[in-house]
Amino acid sequence: MSKIDDIRRQREAEHARNKQTAESPAPKVAKVIPIRPADPTLAPVAESSSGRGDSAAEEGKCAQCGKVRPLVGGLISQHQKGLNKLCPGSRKKPA
Repeated sequence: MSKIDDIRRQREAEHARNKQTAESPAPKVAKVIPIRPADPTLAPVAESSSGRGDSAAEEGKCAQCGKVRPLVGGLISQHQKGLNKLCPGSRKKPA
C-alpha cells in the first residue's frame, strides 16, 4: 500500500462519516434560561479575567525594544525582536 492510497481511504472514510452525521436527525437542545438575582445588590462583583486587578498596572515597557508588554510575576512577558529571536529584555524587570 502506498501513502496516497492510505490518504485516499482516510478521506473517503471521513466523507462517509460526515454524510452519515448530516443525515441523522439533530439532537434536541434544551433552552437555557439565565438566572438573575432578584435584588441587584446581591449580584456578584465582576473582576478582570486574570483576577489580579487593574490591567494598566499589569503592563510594563521593555527596556530593550520599548514594547509595552504584560507583566508575568513582575517581569516582562517573553516576546520576540525578530523572527525566532527573543528580545534581550524578555523576562526582565520593566523599564
